[in-house]
Amino acid sequence: MLIPLTPELEALISALSSSLQVGKNRALRVIEQEKRSTFWDIGSTIIQHIIEHKKRSGYGSYLFTTLAQYLHMNKADLYRGVQFFERYPDGIETSPVLAWKTLKSLITIPDLKTRSLYIDKVVSEKLSSKDL
Repeated sequence: MLIPLTPELEALISALSSSLQVGKNRALRVIEQEKRSTFWDIGSTIIQHIIEHKKRSGYGSYLFTTLAQYLHMNKADLYRGVQFFERYPDGIETSPVLAWKTLKSLITIPDLKTRSLYIDKVVSEKLSSKDL
């Protein structure tokens, strides 16, 4: 059974709830930025490693299988990291509302102009990866 609230306590609870929600939203934006940064770094590191070992036939396939196993990651996520780096070798500044899951879908679009149009649409219309 809830204790009856005075108007002052109701106002305090409302203010605290609002602060909690703002904090959660900021935290989610930081998490998404770190996901993008991490997967860009993963892609960069893998590409550099492959370039250094390019003389070894079939090494790429072996590498992704081995990395997935030892890093306890999905091979597709490793490939997406590489694809992300290849699409944006100088990095990317994206809106904080663009989730890694959505960006992961968009980087499969090879044409930069088309991809940019979709990114703009996702940001302006606040679409999720499910909406694509």
